[in-house]
Amino acid sequence: MGATRTLRKKELVERVVAASGAKKKIAKDIVEATLQVLGEALAAGEQLVLPPFGNAHKTREKDTPSGGSTMTVRLRRAGAKKPGAEGEETGTEGLADTAE
Repeated sequence: MGATRTLRKKELVERVVAASGAKKKIAKDIVEATLQVLGEALAAGEQLVLPPFGNAHKTREKDTPSGGSTMTVRLRRAGAKKPGAEGEETGTEGLADTAE
């Protein structure tokens, strides 16, 4: 299995700037506000339904010794089907077309 890439907030802001053409300060404020709202919704037990990102809900929350907390979130990609459903292939498939 290859190394896992990590997307940090700084790179997310840069990608949003590139995709939207917005000024970096405005994009940063919007990304931070969005992440804050999403975190609060998950902490409150709300399920997120955000196509094409998918559906997410908190499965567990644990307090940490440093006074914070850790949430475990389950994400189900939009359009995902249960393995073995009638007419469905069970092999692995890519998330995007090669042309994307």
